[in-house]
Amino acid sequence: MSTSTNNSIEETSAKEALSNCLLSQYHFCAGGVGLGVAYSLKYKKGLIPMVAAGVGGTLADLIWGRVVACKEEAKRVEYLASSER
Repeated sequence: MSTSTNNSIEETSAKEALSNCLLSQYHFCAGGVGLGVAYSLKYKKGLIPMVAAGVGGTLADLIWGRVVACKEEAKRVEYLASSER
């Protein structure tokens, strides 16, 4: 196997690890939906508070995952991508 093939396989593996790590983040989304349900039951009836809190929680999960929880995986992907150039 050539070096470029090994780097490609390693980069693909690193990207998969980052994807799995990011997709395993769910705490803010679940918390947001829970708070949205409580808010919608007490103050404003409907799905809008739950959906808005769920979307906000999902964005928070992605940011938290990228910056904190999956920091090492993200660094590895960035390193492998920059070394290939």
